[in-house]
Amino acid sequence: MATLIQVNLLTMRNNNHNTLLSGFFITLMFTVSCTADTSDKTATITTTNGPAFDCKKASTAIEKEICSNPQLSQLDLTLSDLYKAAITRNPGIKTEQRKWLKQRNKCDKNQLAACLEKSYAQRIKQLSTSDNKKVTNLPSQWRDFKHSQWIDYLSLSNRCSLKEDTKHIRFLEVVKINDQHDFLSITCEPGAYQDKSINFLISHNGNASSIREVKFYELYFDKKWKQKSASKVTGYINIDLKSKQIIITRRYVGTWSCGYIAHYSLDDIFKDSSLKALSAKADNNCDNGIRRDEWPEVVIER
Repeated sequence: MATLIQVNLLTMRNNNHNTLLSGFFITLMFTVSCTADTSDKTATITTTNGPAFDCKKASTAIEKEICSNPQLSQLDLTLSDLYKAAITRNPGIKTEQRKWLKQRNKCDKNQLAACLEKSYAQRIKQLSTSDNKKVTNLPSQWRDFKHSQWIDYLSLSNRCSLKEDTKHIRFLEVVKINDQHDFLSITCEPGAYQDKSINFLISHNGNASSIREVKFYELYFDKKWKQKSASKVTGYINIDLKSKQIIITRRYVGTWSCGYIAHYSLDDIFKDSSLKALSAKADNNCDNGIRRDEWPEVVIER
């Protein structure tokens, strides 16, 4: 309990100078501890969490609505935390966030709170449940890992039939994308014409490194060329830093008379979603004598 005591010193004299202090007030604040009966009373402290921005600078109707609504404020803070965590490993997610903000800002003013709540819930779910969201921290010695050590560390034994005590490029390859990222390809199933691999993006933040799986859509022919998400990549993977493309080449027979060459955007590797082919050259007919260099451009159903 805080007690305010005001003392009026009307007749206090200075012992040394015999001076009268007239009309002088001193205000003292004392904090007094006392024992109170709390058997039927509960003291609570209410705090407001969020939003992630400064409400003093709120200028739009949406920002003001978020600031005035505790639930929306909390959602904004939750989303901000998820976004900060995601962007450290996937810079490309910034574009997705901008698109979401534009969509959020189109909320109906007549149902603003409900619309914003729905928009935030959907975005939070996206950032929380994307198919490439699992991230694993790496030990400092990861660059010395052999193929078998990667299989064990990433718990891939149930997905990979191969486990070799080697760093041979056929079984294990690390490609530097930039100072913050490396691409890791781990061969899981050797094949006569091409191997099957599981692939990862390694991200660096200072001395710390983390890894997450990267999935691709693979091409297949069913009356026309289509693509579907695959757990493994079949074929050869080439990263072209100059053109900022990932190129996957797959042959169906040893003579290279049929197969495809699919092109993916390297920027898409930073997104929390499987990579889709943007263009391709392909030939499904293995008996027409056309070799890889002559495969035509094909339309891919996306």
